[in-house]
Formats: sequence, C-alpha cells, structure tokens
Amino acid sequence: MKNSIVIAVALVLAAGLAALAVAKRPEAAAPAPQLEVLERVPFTLDAPGTHWFRAERPTFASGELVVVRSNGPDLALSALAAPILYCGAETAQQINRAESGVAVCIVPSAADRPPVEGLGNGPWFQGAPNLPERVTLPLAEAELEAALRRGVVLQEVEAAPTVALANEKALLRLAADLIEARVEGEADTVRGIRGE
Repeated sequence: MKNSIVIAVALVLAAGLAALAVAKRPEAAAPAPQLEVLERVPFTLDAPGTHWFRAERPTFASGELVVVRSNGPDLALSALAAPILYCGAETAQQINRAESGVAVCIVPSAADRPPVEGLGNGPWFQGAPNLPERVTLPLAEAELEAALRRGVVLQEVEAAPTVALANEKALLRLAADLIEARVEGEADTVRGIRGE
C-alpha cells in the first residue's frame, strides 16, 4: 500500500513538473519586423554631403531618399543606443522622428563604397542596438550578412526620376517635402528643416 501511495504521489509530482515546464517554456520569437519601401527618389549633389550616420563620415555626391514603413519595430529616433536602420550594408540616415512608423532616410552612395544599382531597394532591416555614428563599414557589412541569414530580401520598388540638387541643404528640403506628403504628425519637423 505504501508503495502505491509513493508511486501515486510521484506521478502527480511528475505531471505537475511537466505542466510547469510547459508553462515556463520560452515563447517562440516574434516574427522579424517587416520594413516596406514606399518611395525611392534618386539624387545627385553638385557639392558633396557628409554621411553623419556612420563612424567614418564618408562623403557622397549621390544616393537615394527613401520612404520606409515599419509593420512593428520602433523607428523613432533616439539619443540612446537603439536598433540601427540599415539599407543593405549602409546605415540609413533618418531625417524624421518616425514615431508613426514611417521614416524618410538618406541612403548615400558613399565615396568609400562601390556604387550599388537599385540602392534604395535594400534589403532593409534593423540591426543590433547602437548609435549610428559608431557604426563602421565592417560592422555594417557584418550586419547585412546576419540579416541575409535571417531571410531579409530586396524589394523591387521602381525609383522616381533622378533629382539634381545643389547641396545637402537642398537634399534636406526635398526630404521635408517627402515627410510632409508621407508622414502624419510631423509638421514641426518639416517647419524645422525649412527654417519656418
């Protein structure tokens, strides 16, 4: 009789532990957030600009303004380390706050990299938390390799005609036009860029 009581208690304990193990099991990771390219505007600059969102501060005389929408990740700019927004093996220089999930970014064709056809098609992804001004070219390339292993892909979005601009200031004014047309709740960002 004692043995059957011990066995019964052991079975109840085993069942309880099994239920506890299932309840404590880590949940499956959330699906990778999707970043959708909404618009691509290639540009050229008469006077080269500086890519401020990379440690080397490369210059650029061409690239693309790209409007990207997120289905989930927080794209809001921060002064703290946050997931870095990448377009291929380049950091995207975000112009607006993007609290609505829509970001307008400069993707430069930086002088320290070979030109990339269809630059703004990506692939777009968020990398490890960091400050963009600390990201080096080798780190950006490693982040792209990791993202490709996770399954990020290029997006085939037709680009608008190339816009010839005088300088970085003119590029920012064009970015303000895109923010005004595509992003809700950022009238103050637009006014700030335009100096109004």
